[in-house]
Amino acid sequence: MPHRLPPGPYGIAHLIVRPDEIGMGLRRAMREAARFDRAALAPLAGIRVALGVVIALVIGRLFHNPGAEASIAAGALLAGIPAAVSGGRMSVRSLVVLSAGMAVSTFVGSTSAQLGWVHTAVVVPWCLLAGLLLALGGAATSIGTQGLAAMIVFGRFAESPAAAAHLAGYVLAGGLLATAIMALTRPPVTAALQRRSIAAGLTSLAELAGAGVTQRKGVASAEALEAADRLLGSGLRLEEEQNLRLRALLDVARRSRLELLVIEGLGRRLTRVDDPPVAAWWAAVEGALVESARAFTALAEELTAPTGHARQAVQRSTEAAHAARRNLAAAEPNPSGAVFDALQAHLAALAGQLRAAAELVGRAGTGNPRRRVRPVGRSTVANLRAGAGEAWDTLTAQATVRSPIGRHAVRLAVAVTAAELIARHTPLGRGYWVALTASVVLRPDFSVTFSRGFARMLGTSVGVVLAGLLAVVLHGRAVADIIAIGVLCVAALASFPASYAMFTGFLTGLVVLLVGVATPSTVGTAFDRLADTLVGGVLALTVYALWPTWSQQQAAQAFAALVARQRDYLVAVLAVVSGERSLHRDELRGWARDARRAKAEADEALVRAADDPERHRFRLAQGQGIIAATSRISLAIHALRTDVEDGRPGGPVPEAAALAAALSGALAVAGDRLQPGPGRLAASQVGASQQPNLRACYEQLAGALAGRPETGPLLSSADELVDAVNTLNELLAPARE
Repeated sequence: MPHRLPPGPYGIAHLIVRPDEIGMGLRRAMREAARFDRAALAPLAGIRVALGVVIALVIGRLFHNPGAEASIAAGALLAGIPAAVSGGRMSVRSLVVLSAGMAVSTFVGSTSAQLGWVHTAVVVPWCLLAGLLLALGGAATSIGTQGLAAMIVFGRFAESPAAAAHLAGYVLAGGLLATAIMALTRPPVTAALQRRSIAAGLTSLAELAGAGVTQRKGVASAEALEAADRLLGSGLRLEEEQNLRLRALLDVARRSRLELLVIEGLGRRLTRVDDPPVAAWWAAVEGALVESARAFTALAEELTAPTGHARQAVQRSTEAAHAARRNLAAAEPNPSGAVFDALQAHLAALAGQLRAAAELVGRAGTGNPRRRVRPVGRSTVANLRAGAGEAWDTLTAQATVRSPIGRHAVRLAVAVTAAELIARHTPLGRGYWVALTASVVLRPDFSVTFSRGFARMLGTSVGVVLAGLLAVVLHGRAVADIIAIGVLCVAALASFPASYAMFTGFLTGLVVLLVGVATPSTVGTAFDRLADTLVGGVLALTVYALWPTWSQQQAAQAFAALVARQRDYLVAVLAVVSGERSLHRDELRGWARDARRAKAEADEALVRAADDPERHRFRLAQGQGIIAATSRISLAIHALRTDVEDGRPGGPVPEAAALAAALSGALAVAGDRLQPGPGRLAASQVGASQQPNLRACYEQLAGALAGRPETGPLLSSADELVDAVNTLNELLAPARE
């Protein structure tokens, strides 16, 4: 459901970037441009893209058609870049859609180029759509970006509809060629690959269990288990019995992750108690978790390369859990007694999950490691319809200047349109590069826009020199230029994750040589690109500086989304607790996944906020407080979920419905308060007198459940929820005059 967007633009003085802030952004950009992460180099990705580009050049060379040669190679490059920079995560279907989108953009751009004003008018909606597609992320972003690039690049060729269709066909052929190569060079899905994916999930659980209470993070383990789930559930088929065992093992791993997170939440509550005996009791629990980490590691190894050591590791883990539970049971009564009871229950549950995992791993077998998994036919119409509906809702929600994505789309349209006019009314050679540079540099964020703009201008300058040298050396050598283009393609795509400036430099040399395939002036082309890139980069930075988007707005939206998703998750779990709805594990898992993704986006928004000028920055201390409070809420919800899924509360508790409604209302208040104003959080429309008294609701629930010891875990989690939600609302409360 789209969230309410914050108020629109503020005063001009608040919006325009000051010179000192531009200087700060450029200094940070210089540091970013100098960054080089050698470990991030990805030569295989570069080789896969280069293979498509080189094959396209060879095909065009065989038919003695330089125009077709350059166009097919350009299509392969434009399709290969997003496939490579995504780490191979783009599906074949997405690449086919991307190739078709580039072909349509090429046809429309080339046809409309016969009338300059028509072409400029067509570019505007293309820019708006490309900017809005950022809201969908992933493949949709690449489709918008590369489609706009194709519109700009091939829009310089004013052709009749028939000739434009031929040009679009070449681009489509290049894109499909790159798609075929990406599909053929992917490793086949085998039974061994599926087991390795689950083993990776078990290894991530070992890391989760072995971390300290303040360093323990569940995001990495969740992502690893989701990757295994996609591999098992993406329409692939093993032998039925083996597939059922692997699916059961994955479910056990998910349950284990939840138990670990709940134990973490209980541990954080214990560590807030300043009492040496409590610290000693928690140390025993940490020792049990370390043994659990070793057991998960042994299970992962057993699944891929049987050693026979997994059962012994699980036995040692079980004994450590028993010892920790005895230690907790021997503790004298104290205010944290309910927490101790919950810890004992969850330690026992974790030990049970480990024993179940050991049994499943022992019976999973190794199978035929080379056997390919066969696809199972299935209908995707319903999935496509649902996905299209969600995408439409997202795009329409973002289609306003009150949204950072909407503002970015408008900036993109203004900058590219201005670049098109500059190219048409100035003597710049190959002026379309001005628009292309502006479209690549502009991003919704201040720090990313300035760092990428500076890195691109720096890399282009170096690339021009490189292209000029290669032009002199390779002049008149038909085979050598293809080899040079292939080498530059490998270097560019391999260096993308390591250094954007280096990627831009190699890409400049590559594009200049590609243009030289169809036009002879390679050295002149290099210097044209340098001038155009500098103009386009300055134009993009100027447009952003005149109408920027600051982290106050973006971070507030991300935090509001986080609170809304946690509210959905909490309401769903408490509805099961109270008996208002039946238990559906997949539904609860979906709510938890949405909340976790919102948490990751909020974390990223807070990191980006740190790079903004101080007067526009979301208050970092407040943001960290929101993250801490919502983490406590999430862990408490996980605890409730494990209890209802295991049946530990002793059946439905209708008395919990009143507290559920109060917590939902309090989180709605927090979400309302997270609507940004010019420089501070806006005051909520809900008055303090109208807000639910959570503590009173909790006391009422505790009184109603008195004498029912089986509801102890529920009351423990509810107490933590009330405390965390109250903390969140106090943190967001309007400043008192």
